[in-house]
Amino acid sequence: MPALTREATSKTVQTSSYNLHYHEAGSGYPVIMTHGGGPGASGWGSNRWVFDAFAAKHRTILIDLPGFGGSQPIAPMEPRDLMNAKAIVELMDALDIPKAHLVGGPMGASIIRFAVEYGDRLNKLVMANPAGGGVSIFKPQPSEGGKAERAFYLNPTRETARWFLELYVCDRALVTDEVIDDRYQDIVGHPQHIENFMKGATNTGARLNNPVALLDQVKAKTLLVWGRDDRSVPLDHALLFLWKLPDAQLHVFGECGHWPQYEKADEFSNLVLKFLA
Repeated sequence: MPALTREATSKTVQTSSYNLHYHEAGSGYPVIMTHGGGPGASGWGSNRWVFDAFAAKHRTILIDLPGFGGSQPIAPMEPRDLMNAKAIVELMDALDIPKAHLVGGPMGASIIRFAVEYGDRLNKLVMANPAGGGVSIFKPQPSEGGKAERAFYLNPTRETARWFLELYVCDRALVTDEVIDDRYQDIVGHPQHIENFMKGATNTGARLNNPVALLDQVKAKTLLVWGRDDRSVPLDHALLFLWKLPDAQLHVFGECGHWPQYEKADEFSNLVLKFLA
């Protein structure tokens, strides 16, 4: 288990638009880490396995985006990518961070939107298994992971939580009772997030914009990290991102699914920290 604790690093801030929760530790050049869009996702839940390693070298911030974790419940009326990009830059303003590295989770559209709209606030960019690549030639669509996430939103039980978490990893033995309980408590502890997510899913005004159309506008040096065995965002999407981004490199972990920050925590930390350095 990580040495840094959830309670000791937990903070909140009111920005001009949102009440945001985040975790912070370490000193040095700032790194902001985001999370995915699955049920119960949060900055801590997605990244706690690498938090210690990053905080040893950087001022590291794990943000809960609006509608996730401890941040403000919200039923988005605008595209989530725009809302999330704005939340990140407003958090930076509130914490007096002029520029940072960004390590993004699977909500690819939000990370790409931030990189394009607020490129002057971004140094280097890391994207881990970002969604948004469209049709796959490797896997049927919608993906197994995507269907499991939606099944949970429609029927939020501990068993459906186990189902989608087992689809996040290559080695299902990693989905222990502790991991399931931790994620499930984040879910049942914030029931408004479930309700609001479903409202956003049916609101055409809140639909994500197409991130692929923006990839060639990303100016930041970018590292793509993928799990070869991802059953939510298949590997051929990585090739599309690599082809479209102007300055990118790709690292693929074998025997790894949708959650490299957990399944390959040490390797992920070493790889990304070397890239950021």
